[in-house]
Amino acid sequence: MTYLGIDAGSVSVSLLGLDDQGTIRIHEYCRHHGEPIEAVLKILSGLPPDMRVRVARTGSSGDALPIPGPCFNAIISGIEGARHLTPDVHNILSVGGGSFSFTELNGDGSYRRSTLNSACASGTGAFIDQQSLRLRIPPAELPQRAMRYQLPPPAVATRCAVFAKSDMIHLQQEGYSIDAIACGLCTGLGHSTVDGLLGGRKVEGKTMMIGGVALNSVVVKSIEDKLGVDLTVPELPQMTNALGAALLARENGVPATDID
Repeated sequence: MTYLGIDAGSVSVSLLGLDDQGTIRIHEYCRHHGEPIEAVLKILSGLPPDMRVRVARTGSSGDALPIPGPCFNAIISGIEGARHLTPDVHNILSVGGGSFSFTELNGDGSYRRSTLNSACASGTGAFIDQQSLRLRIPPAELPQRAMRYQLPPPAVATRCAVFAKSDMIHLQQEGYSIDAIACGLCTGLGHSTVDGLLGGRKVEGKTMMIGGVALNSVVVKSIEDKLGVDLTVPELPQMTNALGAALLARENGVPATDID
């Protein structure tokens, strides 16, 4: 039996499969370019036709998937995945393509509270993609370009896409390099994420960062500096919610289904 967790978000889809021993046997991740259902079905079509699975879904597009199995809130699946990877985790910072959140757990690992971003997408992976394209560099290249700049980064207003665009144009007119602006963008994003979610509250206990933006080491370092703590980043941070969904599929005994 394979337990599949499918995370269909606003920018990408992730699929992760566990065997009966809890070992990861399948993991797939791709950007869906506005077509999450098609992206998921394409991944599923590549699985062995006789594979027996139990499925659970999560993510902003999870409900729309024509796939059997329950759909869980992203906060719930994120907690499951994070606790599986780090049982003593106390805080979970999730920054994905279309949203970000900060979840606090009690000492026994039970849920305490969550803070979510506003309806504005500033600070998300989609926001980073948008600003990268304005700099005429691929989004995947942004962290590398930012890491090249070793001086204090110029300020970029990352809490609003309009202000960010204005700042970047102004910095280019002042002669700042693309690397400098990329560094300012990533650094500002980390700081504004913390400000937007915590509002000055102190963070205590082990803190994990999950979601696709956790692959951006400059943003991660910026958040660490702002919080004053070291973040735990799993090997595949963009797959954490899919891992949680797979664990929930196993625990909830979803009826086995053949995926054609």
